[in-house]
Amino acid sequence: MECNDHISLSAAAALCPGRPSANALWRWARRGIKSRGGGCIKLNHVRVGGKLFTSAEALHKFFADVAAADAAYFDAPVADAIQPPSPSTRQVAHDVAAARSELAAEGFYTDVAGITAAAEGGRP
Repeated sequence: MECNDHISLSAAAALCPGRPSANALWRWARRGIKSRGGGCIKLNHVRVGGKLFTSAEALHKFFADVAAADAAYFDAPVADAIQPPSPSTRQVAHDVAAARSELAAEGFYTDVAGITAAAEGGRP
């Protein structure tokens, strides 16, 4: 950054779409933004005395880097994404039946008609 290109974080916030606060730009500069892929992207800045300054060019680069990281994440093949296994319909039905049987044995299960399964001999 050239010396005359520096702008304060509050002035930089006024240039941003959505008008984030100067505090948000401070966080972007000091802590960065965690991208969807897990990386950290920081706004380029300089400290002069106790103040942080950035530039319009640094803002544009920061936004482009965030967009590129998001695009890389969302454009990744689905096979690369970690997806928990979903139970099969048969497994879910088996688990529900087992839970109903256990509740009926304790006298807590009531069927749709309002008759307890335990009173019918324990059948759910």
